[in-house]
Parts: sequence; C-alpha cells; structure tokens
Amino acid sequence: MQLRPETIEKYAMLARDKLIKLGRIRRTITYNELMSEIGGPGRGYIKQVLREICQDEDRHGRPLLGALVVRKHGGLPGNRFWQSPVAPEPIRSGSRQQQIDFWSKERSKVYEYWGKHKS
Repeated sequence: MQLRPETIEKYAMLARDKLIKLGRIRRTITYNELMSEIGGPGRGYIKQVLREICQDEDRHGRPLLGALVVRKHGGLPGNRFWQSPVAPEPIRSGSRQQQIDFWSKERSKVYEYWGKHKS
C-alpha cells in the first residue's frame, strides 16, 4: 500500500529525529523497534518512510540515516537499503560483501556526522 505523501512526511520526521538521536550515541535500531517508537499506519510502511529519509539526506549531502535500521536477526539492513535509488549502482548490483562494506562505512559516516552536527 502506497502512503499519501503527507503521511510519509509525518512519519519520516518522527523517524528522522529518532535516528539522529541514535546516531549521536552510535546505536542502531531494528525495523520493529523503530515502528514501535514512531507508531504508524501498519506493517510495511517503514520502507517508504526510510526511502524518503535516505533520499532527503542524500539531497542535502548527509550520510544515509537508514543505515542505522537493521533486521532483528543478523543485525544488517534489509535488501531495500542496498537497492535504494541513492545507493551507488556498484553497490546495488555488487556482492554481498561489497554491500556490507558500504553499509558499515555509511553507518560510520552517520555516527561521525551526527556526533558533530545539530539537526
């Protein structure tokens, strides 16, 4: 189900604030924990919210906050993180190890950036 733009924007603002706080303390969060923290219209909407956040961060030259959201099992982001329109093409079609390396570097960039900047 595609959410209305104003609904995505509302939950993106809530999620972005939470992710910035986590970036400052160098932590990740699971998809379910994030949905629980921000509420929302139901399962499955979080991918739309994270896509919006990552695209906005990319437009503003900031690291991808979506790198802080991981699966409960395995501690890695879901495939949509690597398939995001803002992920470099070599990562989208790269090996699993290349994707993990990209995520690890992006997560470190988020920690570094939000450790130094205010929202």
